[in-house]
Amino acid sequence: MSISRDITGAILHVSGWLKGHPSRSARWPHKTGLKNDPAEGRTRWKVGAATLALATISACVILFVLEPKMLELRAQFMHDPNKANNPAYATFRQMHGTSMGLALLETIVVAIALICAVL
Repeated sequence: MSISRDITGAILHVSGWLKGHPSRSARWPHKTGLKNDPAEGRTRWKVGAATLALATISACVILFVLEPKMLELRAQFMHDPNKANNPAYATFRQMHGTSMGLALLETIVVAIALICAVL
């Protein structure tokens, strides 16, 4: 019985806190001097759009430029028992590293775009 009362009390306490919280957070920008600046919203939109454009370009470079070349190179050394000395393997490794770097960049800029959308 005591555990259920504790859980119920915690739930009611949190719901009471949540009811009062929006009004407190709505007054916070005015108390700190921050106002709803339309220029700031446009800047966030521009940053979000630019980062999504960069992510799209990065994905297109990976998909249409690097991947076809990597498939051709892979076919050259796939059945080679001594592929470590094959120049196609060295080129493939370099292109694979480039594609992974671009994929990481794409992930980071999409995260930045999502953060800009949320703020």
